[in-house]
Amino acid sequence: CFKLVTETVQTFKPDIVGYSITTGFHKFFLALNQELKRKYKFISLFGGPHATFFPEIIHSPGVDIICRGEGEYPISDIVSKLEKGESINDISNLYVKSGDKICQNPLRKLEENLDSFPHPDRELFYNKFKSARDAKIKSIITIRGCPFFCSYCFNKSYNQIYKDLGKVIRIRSVDDVILEINEIRDNYPLGLVYFVTDTFVLNRDW
Repeated sequence: CFKLVTETVQTFKPDIVGYSITTGFHKFFLALNQELKRKYKFISLFGGPHATFFPEIIHSPGVDIICRGEGEYPISDIVSKLEKGESINDISNLYVKSGDKICQNPLRKLEENLDSFPHPDRELFYNKFKSARDAKIKSIITIRGCPFFCSYCFNKSYNQIYKDLGKVIRIRSVDDVILEINEIRDNYPLGLVYFVTDTFVLNRDW
């Protein structure tokens, strides 16, 4: 994996390298990032569950930015501001390392209209991994959030982080989900749709 990522960074020469990390695997990605940082110049961005619940990893060597919570708008803001030569130190959801200072910005409100997000650009991934492209099982996210407080799950803590920052449960429209399924079916092999959703039957009418 180190070799594959190193070769990709060497060829692509990215301005930003992003990692979505979960607890346990975070040590591997921190080590990978340090190895890449020794050879190449880029901004490192860590997001995902571990960065959300343990934002102190911003203090780790080689970590430039961490994103807490949902990252669509923060990442878009980073790219937009960098293109304009503007500071990224004040972007919501981000902890940004700026010299000896760490800028800790608050969370923004949750996006309630999930239909406003574009569908994933699967071609970016499938061009690289033909086996994923040819697999007949494709996954789709239909709902974000969960109202329950199961002891084994992160949702209770996640809901506390986002308290008073918008609706916890957000559901895509039926039409938008069907549209994405049809887009997949029209362009790739599809035998089974796997709904990656905490509570698929939360709204039975839906």
